[in-house]
Amino acid sequence: MLLLLLAAALRLHVHRSLAPGDLAFFTQSAWNAAHGRGFAQTALSFEGSSLWSSVHWSPVRLLHIPFALLGAPGLVALQALLVSLAALILARSARGLGALGPLLLLALALHPLSFALATADARPILVFLPLVALAVGAIERGRYAWLAVAVLGMAMVREEAPFVILALLPWALGRGARPVGILLGGASLAAMIVGAWGGAAMQTHPDPLGHLSQVLAGRAALFRDPQELGFAALSLALLPFAVLAPRLLLPGLLGWAWLLVFSTREPAHADGAGIHYLAVAWPFVASAAAVGARRAWASVRLRPLVGLTLLACLLVGLGGGGQRAASWSAELDEARQRRALIEGIAPQPGGALVPDWAAPALARREGLWMLGHLDSSEEAMRTVAAGLDHAVLPEEGEEARRWAELLREEGLRPKQRAGGDVRWGR
Repeated sequence: MLLLLLAAALRLHVHRSLAPGDLAFFTQSAWNAAHGRGFAQTALSFEGSSLWSSVHWSPVRLLHIPFALLGAPGLVALQALLVSLAALILARSARGLGALGPLLLLALALHPLSFALATADARPILVFLPLVALAVGAIERGRYAWLAVAVLGMAMVREEAPFVILALLPWALGRGARPVGILLGGASLAAMIVGAWGGAAMQTHPDPLGHLSQVLAGRAALFRDPQELGFAALSLALLPFAVLAPRLLLPGLLGWAWLLVFSTREPAHADGAGIHYLAVAWPFVASAAAVGARRAWASVRLRPLVGLTLLACLLVGLGGGGQRAASWSAELDEARQRRALIEGIAPQPGGALVPDWAAPALARREGLWMLGHLDSSEEAMRTVAAGLDHAVLPEEGEEARRWAELLREEGLRPKQRAGGDVRWGR
């Protein structure tokens, strides 16, 4: 857990967020909510200023409120905690491993995909990870009160909830819990209805059947992104165990394959802005691996293989995570210059106009706008400029020139230069 927290904090510190605009949006909206202003936000023009008007149906964002008091670092820490909690739940469910239990915990928590998800800014969809892990264990042990808690929580995460809940059905039926299977089907339908009422709309491809026909005719590649496919292959290092729990593995693999073939969203690999989409598939694969490892451990002859496989998975995870952390550490000097620039900007309530990279660090304010995310009309720019007390602009570029003219009219002046950017203030 500590390693994931440190890695996530390092990535944020060197301004290497996968989607800094989204992180700023989540931080600002939750920070406003913590101060009694609902989920008001100005960071993203296409997003709403309440849970109901947001692009995604995610009431689970209420969890963000206490963490947002710490700013973006608080939300990033929550992300790492969710991944760690999922790994802990799965490791506890495999208590039959005895002394190898901690090794399974580390192999799951530091797995390449777990590391990538834990350091992918702040995404509500990651709440699926511990909830699916909890539901899998609850079904296996017949603890249906905990299952109800997990399913209710899933319904509040995002519009993918009906499919995630339904994916638990094979596991429930395989455990001989037909009434539970019926209830899961009903819960899936209810989550779909509630999501539709909340304005949810999930679409990974506008015409999947048309795309499939193109693939079959040889007019389109089966897998859209080689890097995404390579990351998926690396992430399935635990497959030798997972195949021993096919009722969990297959739903996860089907969801993963759908993203690889049909998704038109951002690529879902370690450096892709769509890595968080795998939060709907990974908990099933990881759960299958945990259950499979326990089943393999029951065979005395397989125990050496179980230990070696877990150790190999852990080493792969440590190696990949260490390499990524080292690449971020190499940017500490540049980050130090940038941080010195934005440290001159006073805390809220002053409105600020900044580039993407600076937005998460300055999101605890009522007025935050990002370059490149605004209407470029003269009237819209003047309206924003009138509410600014601070700005960070590139030294060159047509957009920066237009903003500089408006800032001067509003009484702002250049205060500091660093790394090709200029800080403006009153």
